[in-house]
Amino acid sequence: YQRIEHQGGMLQSLAMEVRTSAQGLGVLRERMEQDLWKTVLKGEAAMLEKESALNEIQRQREKLWAQREALVASLQQELSAEQERMAQAWKGARDDWEALKDEHNELRSQLSQRAVDIDRLQQRVASEMADAVNQLQAERQLIAQERNMCRDERSTLSRSLIEHRSDVIKQREKIFTSMEELAAQKERVVHASTLEGARLDQQKRSADLLLKN
Repeated sequence: YQRIEHQGGMLQSLAMEVRTSAQGLGVLRERMEQDLWKTVLKGEAAMLEKESALNEIQRQREKLWAQREALVASLQQELSAEQERMAQAWKGARDDWEALKDEHNELRSQLSQRAVDIDRLQQRVASEMADAVNQLQAERQLIAQERNMCRDERSTLSRSLIEHRSDVIKQREKIFTSMEELAAQKERVVHASTLEGARLDQQKRSADLLLKN
């Protein structure tokens, strides 16, 4: 009996747990359904937003396509006008090209003539430079000869000056010697004349004394 009561208590507790689990599962189910509806509603709202954005993009695309068609048409018109202008310009440029070719040929002939003139001028300049170089070499040799002559003349003049200086020194020494001799001779003559005057004075005084006596 006790086992039956124990098993009954266990069954009752198990039934209570089952009931509690069923209630929890019901609450969880309701919550999951609410969350699912929220997610579905959010997805539908996002889909609606995307659909409206896609419609706006489609409208913008159609608008841009219409603008593109208008732009392409205007560009085609401008391209046609530009083609006509290019054709006219090419037609006018062809004549200009022919004139330019004629000017180019004339310029080439002038350049060739100038090249010939330049060659002649270079040859003439080269010959003139060669003549100038030869003349400069001849003048250089002449200057060297004149320099050697001047050097020889300067050495000869130096020797002559040295000899003349030595001669002048000798002549000066001779003159000084002659002057010294003349001075000595003059002194002797003056001394002799002084002695002679004194002797004559003595003789005169002696004659005067004799005459007085």
